[in-house]
Amino acid sequence: PTRRSSDLTDASFVGTAFALHFLGGLVGLVGAYERKWGSAIFFYSLGVGGTAAGLYFFAPVPVIGVFLAAGILLLAASLVSVGWGKGRTLAFKCLASLMLASLVPVLCAFGFAPAGLNEERLAPLLGDGTIFPGGFEAMRNLLSSIAAKVFWEHPWIGTGLGSFPLDIKFGATAADWPLLTPGQASALNGWWQLVAERGIVGALFFAVALGFLGWTFVRRLVACFGKSFFVPVCLLGPVAAAAVAAETFFDVSFLRADVLMALAAFIALAGAALPAVRPSRSEASNPKQESTNHG
Repeated sequence: PTRRSSDLTDASFVGTAFALHFLGGLVGLVGAYERKWGSAIFFYSLGVGGTAAGLYFFAPVPVIGVFLAAGILLLAASLVSVGWGKGRTLAFKCLASLMLASLVPVLCAFGFAPAGLNEERLAPLLGDGTIFPGGFEAMRNLLSSIAAKVFWEHPWIGTGLGSFPLDIKFGATAADWPLLTPGQASALNGWWQLVAERGIVGALFFAVALGFLGWTFVRRLVACFGKSFFVPVCLLGPVAAAAVAAETFFDVSFLRADVLMALAAFIALAGAALPAVRPSRSEASNPKQESTNHG
C-alpha cells in the first residue's frame, strides 16, 4: 500500500518543521501580549493554528507527542513569566487567544483530513492502537545494528551522504528482509544514521554550527544570572533542541534543511534575548593589573 507522508517508517517528516514553527509561534504570541503588540496578536494566533494543523497532518503520533509536550512546557513557563511580570489578566488573555487559535487545526483536522487519518491519530488516545506500529521496534533494532556495523567499519568518514539504503541492501540477511518495509531507506535512529553515513569527521562538521550557537547561549546564560530577561524566548532554543534530540531517536528529520535552519534560528534567538555581558566602567577604564606592573 502507498505510505503516507506521516508514516513512521519514512522517518523524515515535514511535520517536524511545522512543529518547530509551532513552538516559535507560541512564544511569539506570548511576546505580543507581553509587549502589547495588538496588531500582531491575530497573525500570531493564526500562525500557531496553522502550524499545529501542519504538525497534525504531516507527522506521526510519536512526533506529535514529543512536540506537544515541548509546547505545553514552553507555554506553561511563558504564561507563568508573563503572569509574574505583567499580571494574571494578561496571561489569561494570552491563553484565551491560544484556545481560539486551536480551532484552526481542529476544523482542518475534521474538515480536510484524508480518509482514515483522524482514526489513526486518535487510536492511541482511545485505546484502540499503539503509538508505535507493530514490528517497529524489531525493525528499528535491526536497522540500528546495520548502521552500527557500518560505522565501526568506516568510523572516520562513513560511507557517504545518502548511502544508507545501500548499506541496508548489503547488510541485511535473507532472514532480515521480512522485518523491513519495501524501499526502507532510514535507520529509524538518526544518531546511528548520522555517524554511519558521515563518520566522526562528518558528524563534527555537521555539529559545529549548532555547537557554537549552543556554547554561546550557555556562556551568556551563565554570565547573566540575576539579571532580568524575557524568559519565553530564552527557553525556546533549549526546548526546541531537546525536542529535536528526543525525536532523533526514531527518525532523521533533523537532517532536513528546513528543520536545521529553524533550530539554529531559535538557538540564536535564545542567546540574543539574554542581556549582553559588558565590563563595568571601572574595568573598562583601568588597564589590567599585569600591564601596570611592567617597566
